[in-house]
Amino acid sequence: MTGKRMKEEQDFNTWKKRKEEAERMKTRGAEAAPDALYHVFFAIRKNLKTTDGMPHLVNLYFMSNWHVEKYPDAAGVYGYGVIMINKDCYQEHGIDEHIINTMFHEMIHAYCDIKIPEKKIKDTEGGYHLPAFKEACERFGGICDYVNAESGYSDVRLSPEIMEKVRKELAKNKLV
Repeated sequence: MTGKRMKEEQDFNTWKKRKEEAERMKTRGAEAAPDALYHVFFAIRKNLKTTDGMPHLVNLYFMSNWHVEKYPDAAGVYGYGVIMINKDCYQEHGIDEHIINTMFHEMIHAYCDIKIPEKKIKDTEGGYHLPAFKEACERFGGICDYVNAESGYSDVRLSPEIMEKVRKELAKNKLV
């Protein structure tokens, strides 16, 4: 099989996984996120230190009850090209720094899912916030701190400079 053919097959399999995941979201009661959250995604992407390797687009949903029960403390989760934001968190705070940083955190997972071998980002207990995750965050201009052995490098936020640019971008659209 040629390199081009292998790449086409990988792209098709990735697309197929994402389509299947989107269908699962619907069956689990996930609700499509509002356009405002797509504006957040694009404002972050536009202002990163680099966009090389960062997905151009993901599907955005509010977390379903299934996800809220499985990840009770999460403001967001990521899986196969789908970012889910906790609807209660969004409705309580609107588009604030917490939602922006949550979106960025999940965008880093999206990047890692595509560009970093799973063994470098996922440990044997299922944790996803290993040093490779921290390096990916910093590559895009974010700040990533170690939380504890269970959560690893999961305290993710945009640098103050990038956050300011994102806020200005969102203000143009009257979203903050």
